[in-house]
This record gives sequence, C-alpha cells and structure tokens, in this order.
Amino acid sequence: MKLYALVTQFFAGNPTKNLKWKRQSRRKSCSNQFWFVLFFSVVMFFLLLCFNHLFFEKIKGFVYFPGKPAGSATYFPGKLRNNSKDSCLGRYIYVHDLPKRFNEDVIKDCLLITRPGDRYSVCKSLKNSGLGPRIKGFDGSDSWKNSWFSTNEFMLEVIFRNRMEKYECLTDDFTIASAIFVPYYAGLDLCRHLWGFNTSMRDSPGVDLIAWLASKPQWKRNLGKDHFLISGRIARDFRRKSNRKSDWGSNFRVLPGSENITMLTIESGSSENDIAVPYPTYFHPSNDFQVHQWQEFIRKQNRPYLFSFAGARRSKQKGSI
Repeated sequence: MKLYALVTQFFAGNPTKNLKWKRQSRRKSCSNQFWFVLFFSVVMFFLLLCFNHLFFEKIKGFVYFPGKPAGSATYFPGKLRNNSKDSCLGRYIYVHDLPKRFNEDVIKDCLLITRPGDRYSVCKSLKNSGLGPRIKGFDGSDSWKNSWFSTNEFMLEVIFRNRMEKYECLTDDFTIASAIFVPYYAGLDLCRHLWGFNTSMRDSPGVDLIAWLASKPQWKRNLGKDHFLISGRIARDFRRKSNRKSDWGSNFRVLPGSENITMLTIESGSSENDIAVPYPTYFHPSNDFQVHQWQEFIRKQNRPYLFSFAGARRSKQKGSI
C-alpha cells in the first residue's frame, strides 16, 4: 500500500514531495552502502590476521648477513621461531674457537709485544681485562672516579674480546648467528714481528688464520662475509703490497678471503670492509649514571682555554706530526 501511495502521489503531480522522497531514498542507499563497506572491511581484516598467523607460524627464521645486497635475507629452516619474546632475534653472534696461537699465546709472552720505544712493558696494559692499571688519586666518592684506567691504545683487541664473552646474545649454533666474531689479536700479533723480521714472518700468521677459517663450515656458509674482527692498529699496517723487507706492515688484509672479513680498526683505510672505531680512552664507565656524573663534573669546571692535539712528530719525516 505504501508503494502504491507513493507512485500515485508522484503521478498526481506533486514533484516536491517526490523529490523529497528521492533524496531520502538516496540517503538511505548511501547509508546502506557505507555500513556494507565497513562490515566487509572488518571481515577482511580478521581474515588477513588469521592468514598471517597460519602462514608465518610455519616460518622458522630469517637471518640477515652484512655483505649481501640490501633487502636480502637468508632462510634457515628449523633453526629459529618467529617469537617476539626472543630479544636476541637478529642479534645472535657466534664466536670462533680459534687455536690459542692466534690470541692467548700472543699475549702470553707480553714482553715480545713491547715496542723498542715503549716506556714500560705492555704486560701492565693487560691488567683488568686489557683496560690497564687503575688510575687513583681522585678525591670524593663519586662512582665515576673509579672508572679511570691507564689504557694502551693497542689493547682494543683484548678489551673487545673480554666484552664479547659477556655479550647476552652469544650462540653455539652458527646457523642462527647474524654475525661471526673472529677473536684474532691481529695488531698484537703483528707487533711481535714488525721490527727485525722479514715479510714471511710478518705474513705467516695471517695466512694460517685464513686457511684455518676457510676450512670451517662457518666460513663456507657465506665465504666469510658475515665474519668480523677487531684491530688495535690502523688498517694501513695490514696492507703491504710488496715483499720488500723495508716495506711496512703485513699483507693480511690483501690476502684472498681476508677482504671478505669486516675489520673494525682505530683508523680505516681504502677498503669498504675496514670500519673506523674510536681509540680506547682512559675513561671506562660501567653504566650511564657514571657518564652523567662525569659530564656534570666537567660542566662545573672553569675552562678558559681551548686545547686540541693529535698525533706525534715522526723523526724521519720533517714537517709531519
């Protein structure tokens, strides 16, 4: 009856009422379409959530390796679970168990590492896990005053290895590791043979190390591109290009395979795999609070002069510092 009344009203010549009806009808139609689209979107959202849960629950893990193109990942089935509670996911590090000749034996006879011009034996620098002797003499009870050590710049390798042993995300399973650490004391080992030795003696430890690494499954997984090591010497010391005895350093970083390894060094070189890191300082705070204490102490000091110094004069190169 309602439909009949509306049609009769329209054909009876009442366009105003009919227009009002049409507008109301369109509003109702748009309203219905809006609620239908909203309902359909909600349904699709929950369907996608279910699909995501079912699909990614089957994926064990993706591990990214530096040295691969950006956006690429390597998949290792059965090793990792997509568990958001795993705070180490993507941060696992595997540490090579190197023969002692590459690290512990290097510092065992610490007198061999001491350079001819050193004022005191390097053996003192090995105290406190490579930080060196503690510096005393500060007045007051602030905790930061117990964080100063006489640190040798070349002890970076020892310091880093000791810190790495306390890293929270170490793993014995290299297949889930995002990076592999090579605890080789490259700079200290070279220091033993820099003066009075031929190039073969300087190069042999590096050659032996690369041969040892290349024989391991950890290396074969990515040809060493996920490996990294630390050096307390500058990159130039490991890039000798000739076999002349008078030339400086070793050829460790130009050996086949060695260039795949990322080396963190106190001064980088031309290779993109040589990454510069800061020299070790005398201040080794154990927490953020000690850093803030030191900063507050410095802010309160009267500092009328600006002072800066870097390097030292080279005796055989005039004008060089």
